[in-house]
Amino acid sequence: MFRAPPGADVLISTDDGGAILYIDRVSTPGTLLVAALDPMYHFGSYFMPATEQFLDKFMPWLAEGAMT
Repeated sequence: MFRAPPGADVLISTDDGGAILYIDRVSTPGTLLVAALDPMYHFGSYFMPATEQFLDKFMPWLAEGAMT
């Protein structure tokens, strides 16, 4: 869990206000996607096949608007 900086877009949060996934456009000149999830590792290691379905939907969603 992370504490997102003020002004960051928290996409997944915990009940106590922590961030599991957020987009940070405020703390650096670029854009950071910060995640406690690691679907790329799970997919690449071939031990959790459901991550392929997640990434098939999640990555286009990011590309289409969440990161712009």
